[in-house]
Amino acid sequence: MNLPNPPWPYSVELRRTIGIVCPGPDTSLARDHKLRTIEGEVLLQQSRQATKHMDDLAILVLFSVFESEVRQRVLETVDPIVNDITHPVILHAIQNARDTIESGSFFKVLEPFKRPETSDLIEQVNQIRRYRNWVAHGR
Repeated sequence: MNLPNPPWPYSVELRRTIGIVCPGPDTSLARDHKLRTIEGEVLLQQSRQATKHMDDLAILVLFSVFESEVRQRVLETVDPIVNDITHPVILHAIQNARDTIESGSFFKVLEPFKRPETSDLIEQVNQIRRYRNWVAHGR
């Protein structure tokens, strides 16, 4: 079975577990010599570990989609407001702000929305962002 090489450090273990559980289309489980030699508890532990890694991957993907959606909605609310501005200094500042919204730190995108009534929600998002960064950039 050809699996891509993911960048995270536990990919070897994940690939090994997937290779054991899903040996490929050309082999039958009845003839599989790898599966016969593995104790049930070992396979169960490896499967649980692989599931944890998949959970991390799901958080990474879901948060990336959430981040993209937030950035898009912020841009959609800012664009109509700035259409009538013509002063070059303000246009430059607006372009810098747009660049930050599009591809800058997500923390900086969220910061202006931190108010007493939303600070708890923003902090929860920042906690998930930090966890996502921890997973994405190595544990």
